[in-house]
Amino acid sequence: MLHFHQALVLEDATTTFPYPCGCREEAEEILAVLAASATNGRLYRRGGFAVRMADHGYLLGFVSGQSDELIERWRTAKQAYLAHLRDVGQEERAGELDLRPIFASASIIGVEAIHRAEGWSSLYLLKDSRGGGLGERLIARAIEEKLLIGVHGDCQVEEFYDPDIEKRQTEVAR
Repeated sequence: MLHFHQALVLEDATTTFPYPCGCREEAEEILAVLAASATNGRLYRRGGFAVRMADHGYLLGFVSGQSDELIERWRTAKQAYLAHLRDVGQEERAGELDLRPIFASASIIGVEAIHRAEGWSSLYLLKDSRGGGLGERLIARAIEEKLLIGVHGDCQVEEFYDPDIEKRQTEVAR
C-alpha cells in the first residue's frame, strides 16, 4: 500500500466522506467503493488499485511483485521525459523541474514536471499510454486541480490542450 497526497492520479474509485486517517470507517468505505467499482465493471477490475480519499489524498494498493514493476516503470518514465526534453530543445530546463509520476490505477502512465520557480506543470504521457482516452481524463483532472499547464512550443501539443474539453470529449466519443 502507498498513501500520498500530491500527485495526478486517475483513480479506480473515490470515497465520499473525509474520515480521519487510518480509522476503521475509512477502511470499510475504501473496500465498499472498490467493490462497487468492480461490480459495475466501470473501472476497478481487481488487482492493483487507486482510491481517491475524500479530502485525504490517495491510497494505492499493489499486488505481489508489482512494486518492482512500479520502480522500473518510474525509471523508464523519467528517462522518456528527459529524452523528450532533449528532443524539443529544452534539456536545460531539467534542473528547474520536480518530477512526479502520473498514475492510472496503480500503474505509472507518465510524468508531471513541475517548474519549481514558476509553478506550472508539464504533463507527459508514455507512448504506450496514449490513444486510449487517458490524456482526456488527465486534462480533466488537471482542470479540476486548477493546474497551470506549461506547453513547450516544439512539443506540438497545443491543440490537445484546447480549452473546450467537453466539446473535444464528445468528438472523441463519436
